[in-house]
Amino acid sequence: MNWPVYTSAQARAIIETGDEDACGLTATRAMGGYPADLRLPPCPVAATYPSDEPIDICGLSLTPIPIRGHSPDSHVFLCDLDGLRTLFSADVVFYGGVLGLINVDGSDLAGYRADLPKLADLGVEALLPAHGMFTLRFGQRHIDTAIAQLKKGFVPRMVGQGDLIL
Repeated sequence: MNWPVYTSAQARAIIETGDEDACGLTATRAMGGYPADLRLPPCPVAATYPSDEPIDICGLSLTPIPIRGHSPDSHVFLCDLDGLRTLFSADVVFYGGVLGLINVDGSDLAGYRADLPKLADLGVEALLPAHGMFTLRFGQRHIDTAIAQLKKGFVPRMVGQGDLIL
């Protein structure tokens, strides 16, 4: 079964052409972040979504929020699931206030400093990143941890640092 693909306008050409350089796959693969045989095949895009305007998918009303940092076109999606304020945070922010800043072109701390504060005071309970740990309670605390570190001038922990010696 083929599912329709929705993306930001900025990412549409990358998805439709399978541009591995533009999405950072080539660089990340060369650094050992992905298997050597992993490829991004071209994929038709059903539609693009406007930032900050709710979209309805499968009965859910999702509000896309652009948060640059992991990539120039990253978005998170806010919704209410059975009364539970939920943030699908993609690769932007993770459990513990970890950020998805990686060492490839287009991933930058300036984007995080500018956009992550958009996620303050949302009352998020469930924080559901694209991978890694998630939480169904107190999700806002994890987001606020990252925002607070940036405000203090510190760089929060980054994805991939789980193997660091503490």
